[in-house]
Amino acid sequence: MDHPCNHPPESMLIRLIIDIENGRILDASEDAALFYGWPLATLRQMHICNINTLPPEQVRVEMDKAAAAECNRFEFVHRTADGSEKKVEVFSSKIMFAGKEVLSSIVHDITERTQIESALRRSEARFRELLENTQEAVYKRNLQKNFFEYVSPAFSRFSGYPQDVILGWSAEDVINLVHPDDREQVRNIKISALPLSKDCGQQIEYRFRHALGHYIHLLDRFSFTCDSTGSPRARIGSVSDISARKKVEQTILEEHNRLENIVEATHIGTWEWNIQTGDLVLNRQWAGMLGYTLAELAPISVLTWRRLIHPDDEQYVVALLEKHILGQLPTYENEYRLRHKHGHWIWVYSSGRIIRRRYDGEPLIMYGLHIDITDRIRMEESLQRANAHLEQVVQARTLELVQANAALQQEMEARRKIERSLQENKERYRRITEGLSDCIYTVHLQAGKAVALSHSETCTQATGYTPEEYAADPELWIRLTVAEDRFLIIDNFKRLLETNQPATAEYRIQRKNGQIIWVSDTIIPQFDSAGELVAFDGVIIEITARKKAEQQLSHSRATLTMAIDGMPDPLILFDRNLRVLRLNKAAKKYYGIKSFEEALGKRCFEAFKGRNTSCESCEYPFSTMHGYSGMFERQGGMDPTRLERIVVDEVKDTQGLPEAYIFRIFDITEERKIDRQLIQSEKLASLGLLIAGIAHEINNPNNFIFFNTPILRSYLQFLLPIVDEYAATRPNMQVFHRPYRDFRQDCLTLLDNIEHGSRRINQIVGNLREFVRERGPGEKRLIDVKRVVEKAVTICQGRIKKTVKRFTMELRDDLPAVYSDPLALEQIVVNLLINAVQATDKEDSWISLDLSLSEKHRDELVISVRDNGCGMDHATRHKIFDPFFTTKAAGDGTGLGLSICQRLVTELGGRIEVTSEIGRGSVFQVFLKTPQQNNDDRDL
Repeated sequence: MDHPCNHPPESMLIRLIIDIENGRILDASEDAALFYGWPLATLRQMHICNINTLPPEQVRVEMDKAAAAECNRFEFVHRTADGSEKKVEVFSSKIMFAGKEVLSSIVHDITERTQIESALRRSEARFRELLENTQEAVYKRNLQKNFFEYVSPAFSRFSGYPQDVILGWSAEDVINLVHPDDREQVRNIKISALPLSKDCGQQIEYRFRHALGHYIHLLDRFSFTCDSTGSPRARIGSVSDISARKKVEQTILEEHNRLENIVEATHIGTWEWNIQTGDLVLNRQWAGMLGYTLAELAPISVLTWRRLIHPDDEQYVVALLEKHILGQLPTYENEYRLRHKHGHWIWVYSSGRIIRRRYDGEPLIMYGLHIDITDRIRMEESLQRANAHLEQVVQARTLELVQANAALQQEMEARRKIERSLQENKERYRRITEGLSDCIYTVHLQAGKAVALSHSETCTQATGYTPEEYAADPELWIRLTVAEDRFLIIDNFKRLLETNQPATAEYRIQRKNGQIIWVSDTIIPQFDSAGELVAFDGVIIEITARKKAEQQLSHSRATLTMAIDGMPDPLILFDRNLRVLRLNKAAKKYYGIKSFEEALGKRCFEAFKGRNTSCESCEYPFSTMHGYSGMFERQGGMDPTRLERIVVDEVKDTQGLPEAYIFRIFDITEERKIDRQLIQSEKLASLGLLIAGIAHEINNPNNFIFFNTPILRSYLQFLLPIVDEYAATRPNMQVFHRPYRDFRQDCLTLLDNIEHGSRRINQIVGNLREFVRERGPGEKRLIDVKRVVEKAVTICQGRIKKTVKRFTMELRDDLPAVYSDPLALEQIVVNLLINAVQATDKEDSWISLDLSLSEKHRDELVISVRDNGCGMDHATRHKIFDPFFTTKAAGDGTGLGLSICQRLVTELGGRIEVTSEIGRGSVFQVFLKTPQQNNDDRDL
């Protein structure tokens, strides 16, 4: 518990009596001793300069101002006994004390208030600085008045228009700056008709004309607010410049199309295998080799491919593939047969490698290509059959040499035909090689050293060096390789020697014109009959574009990772089976998991709830999530007391099918509270303005009635004796077909009714003014609640005796004083008593008034008003505090009494509770905190 001087209660009276001449403290209250921490006797012997931190001469100046009544309110810094300093508000005035004029100073501690005000100013400054310097432009547009209420400076920065110009734009001005092709979709933005609490945000991308004339791409995220009738009132949103992102997307798309065109031109089939799911993605050329279209092969999986393999090749192909998956082979390469759509078999050369693995090394994605080598295989088989046949012929002719002359000529001719066929095949192979865009070369070795080098013409096109230059310098290729990458060629050659298998390396070379490009170099060994390496063939493919795309993709992934982890709101990425693929740090903290690995690969109810089945309260069960994209609100997933907005974005694959879902969770609890408070404040403000205007407009014409009615009565009193005398001579006199006596009485009755109606209007106007009147601070003090209640009873005693048969009152004498406003408390009791009187509807009606301490909370004082009147149902009980709501007959009430009571009780820091039952009466209880409760709250 803190020292009392650190947190003085509001009820403390800190008073100092100061000698005007010398500044000595002549007297002080006990509360002053508690506040400053000095004993009372010590404080009464001190000088004001011992407390006030101002220089003595400045203290003298301020005292003179107070003595001359130039100023009676001051703000100082006072020093306490423990050396701490307090910001105080001092009210000083001259009084007579012990026969001389002195200064009486009342001190209020405003340290905490000053600190709160300073913190609020700093908070507002930080919020404005954040809003003014964010990269996204924030705006609010008034739809009813067609103008911008606010636009942050970011919009001026990326659009080029001054902020004062932007604020003056109408809706049509904004539409005219949108690109003509995008205007229709901007015009057709639909305003949600849902209530404000359920309204969903929207977003749109469009091109916007910059102040310099060019167009920029904007991403506009916004939502609408509506008034109580559902009409759109304002559009609130943020605008981001996504021009750079659009350029990157266009570049990636162009590179993708370029690679597709290259693959299509070379008639190479490509395949991409998801090892985990078995899904297989093929291009059109792959299917075309077998006479199919992709649609005819759908659905495509690894089983589709295996069903097409020749039965004799399947076991070998699968075994070779598994070796690569297990890491026993660096790449997968194979030649085997596939069944054509028309039933025959074609030979393919298939190669590939794993391009993506999971964090634990588990393979995920494998990519490769297919080349139709049926013609080459057939040529080789033809050559083999020809060679076998030749051997048979030679053996046969050797045994039949005596008869061989004629047959020998025939065999020699057949041999020449075979040689011509071989030459033709060689020439055909050369033409096929020259037709390829890949660079093909052969290095001839002798004693392990390069002695000759031959290249295809595409090597000249790729590097800029002529065949003569390659022939003159066998090591030219090594020297045109970038120095940092030459070891890759050497390592690749070593792998060739170690494994006697083809090897591939990727490195950079410098063309003759100085340009640096990336290439993929695959070398294939050639051995002589003794098994010695005599040469190796190479195939070089330029992969510069692919490398750039990989670097760009890597950079994009790193940027995306930082952006996702930097988001303050939880974000989770699910696959189409709703298994967790990724989540950011905010999501990890939100679900209270220790590591990302706990959730990856699991469904949400497994990862975050530890369940085996989906949650019963899930708004969107797993069976209905496919294809969903949108936004909804729910109770907090981890804290039911919170309110959350869930945004679901669907990620589609190249075929437009859902591939993944992005879940974002926003806590909108405070946002909804602020919205409700803002609406209530606006309603009350509008109601106050309306009431003030109505009271003024009603009061003016009623004054004519109220002040002229007495004059009219005096006129009648003057005229009636004259008419009475005239009517006395005519006993049967009638006025408006009525006897004169009835007419005379009716005139007086009408005049009474006019006066009663005017007084009633004055009462209603007074209640209206009381309802909207602002009660200023400084009216509260310690009061005896019993005396205030007794005074209120005296005010309405006549009304109670006239209507109620029995009125009882029980007011305890031992109740503590309450720090409150006596006038407000008096009005509360009067209103409750009058309300009870108006509810009486029985012959044995009764009202009781009790003043006691609360049974549940001994630090609360309770004022109870009970009656046995008509009572209220549930619906009426929930409306009785609404302004102008009343169940009384016309003329018996304005509907403002209980509304004023509730407002006054709230201002006094208390609460009002009501219980009621139809036909049995009602109980109104007002709870007020005692000073002890207030002190405890402040100390804590």
